Amino acid sequence: MEKRTVSDYRVSAWSGGTTTQLAIFPETAVYADRDFLWRVSSATVELETSDFTPLPDYDRLIATLEGSIVLTHNGGAPITLQPFEVHAFSGADETRSVGRCRDFNLMLRRGRVRGSMEARELTETPIRVCADAAGEQLLVYCASGQCTAAEEHVQTGIVSPQTSSDPIGERILRSAQKDRTGEEHAGTGIACPPTFAAAADNAILHPGESLLCTAPACLTLRGNANLMICRMLPVKESPHLWRRTSCATRRLGINYEPMKGAFHMTQETMKKIFQDTDFVHTSGTPEELRVAEYLKARCEALGVAARIEAFPVAMAEMEEAHVYADGREIPCKGFFCCGSGEVEGELYYMPAQDPISIAGARDKIVLMDTAGIGFFGYQDLMKAGAKGILFQCGDLHYPIHDIDERDLRAAVVGEENKVLCAMLHTASAVELLRSETRRVKIVIRQREYEGESHNVIAELPGKRDEWIALTAHYDTTALSHGSYDNMSGCVGLLGVLDALKEKELNYGLRLIFCGSEERGLLGSKAYVRDHEAELEKIALDVNLDMIGTWLGKFIAKVSAEEKLAGYISYLAAELGFPVHASLGVYSSDSTPFADKEVPSLSFARLASPKAAPIHCRYDLPEVLSMAQMEKDIAFIAEFTRRMAVSVVCPVAREIPEKIKTELDEYLFRKRRKN
Repeated sequence: MEKRTVSDYRVSAWSGGTTTQLAIFPETAVYADRDFLWRVSSATVELETSDFTPLPDYDRLIATLEGSIVLTHNGGAPITLQPFEVHAFSGADETRSVGRCRDFNLMLRRGRVRGSMEARELTETPIRVCADAAGEQLLVYCASGQCTAAEEHVQTGIVSPQTSSDPIGERILRSAQKDRTGEEHAGTGIACPPTFAAAADNAILHPGESLLCTAPACLTLRGNANLMICRMLPVKESPHLWRRTSCATRRLGINYEPMKGAFHMTQETMKKIFQDTDFVHTSGTPEELRVAEYLKARCEALGVAARIEAFPVAMAEMEEAHVYADGREIPCKGFFCCGSGEVEGELYYMPAQDPISIAGARDKIVLMDTAGIGFFGYQDLMKAGAKGILFQCGDLHYPIHDIDERDLRAAVVGEENKVLCAMLHTASAVELLRSETRRVKIVIRQREYEGESHNVIAELPGKRDEWIALTAHYDTTALSHGSYDNMSGCVGLLGVLDALKEKELNYGLRLIFCGSEERGLLGSKAYVRDHEAELEKIALDVNLDMIGTWLGKFIAKVSAEEKLAGYISYLAAELGFPVHASLGVYSSDSTPFADKEVPSLSFARLASPKAAPIHCRYDLPEVLSMAQMEKDIAFIAEFTRRMAVSVVCPVAREIPEKIKTELDEYLFRKRRKN
């Protein structure tokens, strides 16, 4: 553990203020030479408008410590950063900043080092942060207040996400781990808790001071302070990772190998795709479009033409969001597209949505037990006269208190009015009740606008002018990198395309990589709406949503005649590949097709959230097995091949009444019976 003070930093001037370099690696590196793997710095921005220095080979994370700024990347939608909000972007982007502030930066050499940056408020509860992966480095910076750091030296074991704040995710699910003697230990990385020696070193951090640790080490932080925590971890080099890409490729912000000529979906290729898309890419953002462009390029590299189709999505720029409980502010995230304003009322905890509970919501700020609400629940609350809604997410006992970002969907609001909604962490929800909070105030200011999301469409023609559609969504939620949910499905589509691209097919294959699935299947809904006249030529939709995990049961959820579920079970027995096939509606992009009476099914490998969590910071490439991906893709490709070479697709073009009822309930046309 190395403590660094202001006298240890390197300060330099730039055209808009000063930059303080807190740490750089290697220590002999020079920022101007661009020979560093990572760099942590803080800068003052004294100009109202300034342009960021282009860093095409680096990924960047930024937060403001004082003041707010508005960023635009490549002339896109403005992004407002309030103090201690972390934003990730590519150094290749043309980035402009408006506003004066003091910021905090982490720069990471793309393909050579992974990392994360988070802001943590240290209050009465100690925070424990660890660095245990080989080569991992940890930097803790005190932005304000004061804290004491006690270092514990790791002796053995592997730290799991349940016991440590670990956004890098190197502690999640490994098929084999090596200890520092080089011996391998089979296991998941979760069942082997670490042991620690007694705290050996202590340090006090004042504002502007930092600590730098190298694995293996853990810090216990106590006091009252606002902290910035950075983690940096080298990754294994690949001969492809540092091959120069074109300027157009670098502008996309994804450093992938040039894809000229044919390639095949080997384990290394799949791993590379997961690495290239290992960042948050939510609906309607430039990051989502980057991944769409990347998937289009991957299809074309397989020799199959692809195109991108845009569709409108509701977007919002959050300017401020606050929740006050009896006058004290608690952490929250405002719901996008829920309107702007202020509302205050008595707190009403409503763990159930029965008529008796809903009757008590009049003129109240309602605290739900859930992270979201459906159409009928929202309609009931509005008719009952609720003034605002608080939702909750997260695990009370986990050290990381991430708060998810959601939107108030038009499909939920319907003809009712919007009310202000905010997300809390479960720990805050518990504290509201523990402290017997009486009144709550919600304040939200946001700019709502219409944005764009995109579907990527690739076609492999057959003899007939009819198609087997294959769908998978590629967008993520706000906290997730989406490797499992659902880049795994996208890799599955590419694998099927690779396996069948040289086969003689009767039915063509139409691959649809769907955007904005996480916001209510918006991409697939847009596709069936915009291509409704063509749907009669789609014989079957095969959807992939989450495959390839180390653990988990492979399932097929069939929204078609029952015979199809039986056929899949027979095929599984023939090929020796266990599949649990059943009828039903799967909450994914197969559903809009089934609703248009296109026989549909979804394949998935469903793992426990303890092994492969989704919609959170731990959905990373480490939860996936490339060997299992190959096996899952092989089965899906064989099923698809048999459908595509059929003289006549054997699946009847009819949707059972049971499935129609489930569709009506899922799509809010009928209230689900309890």
